[in-house]
Amino acid sequence: PVPAHAEAAKYLDRVLAPTQFIYDSLARLLPRQKLIYAPLDYRQLYNSIASASDAPVSKGSDQDFLFSLGLELEIQRFKTITLSVFDFRSCVERKNPSLLIGLFSEPGMEDQALILKCSAGASFADQYLGLIERIASLPNVFLLNASLLQADLQRLFLVCQVYASPHRSEGLGLNIIEADAYGLATVFTNYGGITDYPFFGHGPHHPCPFTLVEMGKDSVVYQSHLATLATAVNWAEPDRQAFRQALKESMQDLTLSGRS
Repeated sequence: PVPAHAEAAKYLDRVLAPTQFIYDSLARLLPRQKLIYAPLDYRQLYNSIASASDAPVSKGSDQDFLFSLGLELEIQRFKTITLSVFDFRSCVERKNPSLLIGLFSEPGMEDQALILKCSAGASFADQYLGLIERIASLPNVFLLNASLLQADLQRLFLVCQVYASPHRSEGLGLNIIEADAYGLATVFTNYGGITDYPFFGHGPHHPCPFTLVEMGKDSVVYQSHLATLATAVNWAEPDRQAFRQALKESMQDLTLSGRS
């Protein structure tokens, strides 16, 4: 947690932590008597998201929908479409799309598409332009920097078959839970709040191993906070080989089942 959390705590009577990971993190800064572990009702959350996916989607084909978002992705060219969602304000290093770009640039991935749906790219121009430069030569990787209406974000999930989250830290993992409720296969770093989630969808779901490493102090988002800390902070570095294998297994399962 950032130092501001401790500064704000004096104005609060209680702080509810919805996952054990968030509780353990906040316990480093907040008085224990103010902190309460209040786990989410995951079944209720899953059902509320899944029921929304049963609502009628907007008219037009999936292809027309992608084109309307400005994505020049021709669905018939690819066996599967993988989605990853992140906000630059939440730290692009934490969400770690770089790992996915590297994996989808490897030989054998040409017929698998990746959509990186991000927001607030303009607020982090250098990082955003760096991302654009990395994917410019990759015909199977597509970048969507936009804030979408909930209905459009939901449909974007439903157009895809796999959700990937190679995060280095995650307090809750709501996008992964949404992907599960929308019926997607999921591949994710087995670290953070998502380890509390039992998964209710048919998947497949692949929690990937990781190694704890020291968090770099060059992060645009966390730099000023890290400078105030006397001790190093660790986060998870997902195992690249395991993540690659999990993605390929998910894609193969989907192709064999005809869900793609």
